[in-house]
Amino acid sequence: MAAFSSRGPGGFGIKPDITAPGVQILAGNSPTPDAVETGPPGEYFQAIAGTSMSAPHIAGAAILLKALHPGWSPGQIKSAMMTTAYQGVVKEDLTTPADPFDYGSGRVDLKKAQKPGLTFDETAERMLAIGNDPVNAVHLNLPSINAPTMPGRLTTVRTAKNVTSGSQTYRVHVKSPAGSKITVTPAVFTLGAGKSRALTITVTASGLSGQQFGQVILDPVQSNLPTLRLPVAFVPQQGDVSLTSECAPAQLVFKGTAECTITATNDSFGDATADLLTTLNDNLKFSGVDGATIVAPRRVVKNGVALAGAQPGVPSLAPGTTAGYIPLAAFGVVPEPIGDEEIINFNVPPFVYGGQTYARIGIDSNGYAIVGGGTSEDNNCCELTQIPDPARPNNVLAPFWTDLDGTNDQGIRATVLTDGVSDWLVLEWQVDVWGTNSNRHFQIWIGLNGEEDIVFAYDPTALPAAPTGQDLIVGAENVNGSGGAQLPTGTLPTEDLQEDALVDRPVTEEGHRNPVAARTPSRPSGADGDRRARPDDAVGAEDATAEVGGMHGAAAAPVQAGAPAGELGHDADLADERVRGREVHHPSLTQRLADSQLRDGGLPLAAPRVRRGQLIMGGLGEALVADGAEEAVDGHRADRGGAAVGCGWVGAAVDHRGTTSTPVGQPL
Repeated sequence: MAAFSSRGPGGFGIKPDITAPGVQILAGNSPTPDAVETGPPGEYFQAIAGTSMSAPHIAGAAILLKALHPGWSPGQIKSAMMTTAYQGVVKEDLTTPADPFDYGSGRVDLKKAQKPGLTFDETAERMLAIGNDPVNAVHLNLPSINAPTMPGRLTTVRTAKNVTSGSQTYRVHVKSPAGSKITVTPAVFTLGAGKSRALTITVTASGLSGQQFGQVILDPVQSNLPTLRLPVAFVPQQGDVSLTSECAPAQLVFKGTAECTITATNDSFGDATADLLTTLNDNLKFSGVDGATIVAPRRVVKNGVALAGAQPGVPSLAPGTTAGYIPLAAFGVVPEPIGDEEIINFNVPPFVYGGQTYARIGIDSNGYAIVGGGTSEDNNCCELTQIPDPARPNNVLAPFWTDLDGTNDQGIRATVLTDGVSDWLVLEWQVDVWGTNSNRHFQIWIGLNGEEDIVFAYDPTALPAAPTGQDLIVGAENVNGSGGAQLPTGTLPTEDLQEDALVDRPVTEEGHRNPVAARTPSRPSGADGDRRARPDDAVGAEDATAEVGGMHGAAAAPVQAGAPAGELGHDADLADERVRGREVHHPSLTQRLADSQLRDGGLPLAAPRVRRGQLIMGGLGEALVADGAEEAVDGHRADRGGAAVGCGWVGAAVDHRGTTSTPVGQPL
């Protein structure tokens, strides 16, 4: 796989779906106009690398299959390519076998896809109905299985159709990771020509955590048909509704009794209805139950339980101090380049926002952060609305949200600072207003001490000026866009306050699930090094003014970098992925590459840039084109997975091979 090809997961299906040649592909090119500053026009061809190359390979393959099988639906064409794909693909280190979030089902192989034997199909109506349903999307009849939330056991069904002219028999085999089990019934089945058969697939796991991969393999008895493979991906974890139990006493003597309470909790922000089941082991039985029904000596059920969703916290803004801004360059923190319309996602130490704990945050080039990480759909430079707004992006911390561009400036710095008592994640922007060389720099400080402590910090010696002719938002929003706070649109952080008084704006929380009193976490301040939050900190302008003259630079405070410069990915566990336009670039976490590629440690170096306004849609995959070979990019982000095609999304990843697959069928 190409190092720059994006990886899954994304959405509720396995993404990408498939990989195809996409590196150094000889392709058509429109010469640019002749200009002194850019040189003469180019040729009508060039070598290009990117999704714009792999997606047309998949689109062309689909057209050839449609020519061979005019009666096939788009879903059947997709199935034929995916189930017959070549899987001997390795990661960018050229050694480690690739997984389904690298290549989907594998590398397209048209020679096998032209006669798959079986296909799996789904209707466009059902895709539309449950394609974004986190519970039921796994039951779509796709040639893959993805369960991003699997609390112990999953059972789903895939229906295969015989597309040959004769009866076919298949034997089923599986591959599953240690600690899990994948079963398929029937294990052997025979289908007449044109007939279909439902296969029940059950995945169980105990004692596992994190992303897991398996495979369902269908071996035909007839030797002239290819072996079919369906990738399986799952994460053993609780869903939106979790169960806990408490028994008193916790241990029983012979013929003793205990009283147990089972509690169901809706951990999501939406209302849910659940069917609950409790089972005892063989040595115990129920003697009575309240609020449920005993359906067997060791089984109790309660169906149709309505569980109200949690209420997300509502952020607010309050004046802070002038002591917060400390240039990270003073600690030797190396800037991370960021371009235009780009997000860098970081895995970070846990922090609290809106009553929830997060270990991931996305930094957008346009002056805001997405708590929990962002995708291309969270990027917004130019259509700013009021906070709160249910439209994405949500869960936003916006110290200076406007149309910004880091291409010709230093970019982003990120590190963990500590005073020996408390720790803070510090994110710093040094970017330009788009289309100018007018610099803006500002920070977000996030406490890592188990309590919500978030501050927007600005350089007191160079407060950010208004971006001429552009909207500006300073504010914060909760996870679903139902609550938040902002300064009046276009208002700078010092509005209506004494000079130098309002520079930092703490983000406060007014409640989550259960109402709690509003509070204002204190920004670390004071030259004496006391950087801990004080619960009695006032929030009025008078107190903010009184703190003027605190720390204005790194030398004034006993603060030290929590990780050596350039090693955040190791010491602070900050791995990153990049989102450009509609693509994500996900670097290797183990390999250090050249400066023109992506570097380990979560901080990629000079990755290819995407020029503004050059997004296009291409073929069966989502394509992004940039003029000039040096601007070509790739990495199909799997969060949506490509352009709509009949009854599904098809996303193309990119492998290193520069040759096309063997074409089949008649020329069109």
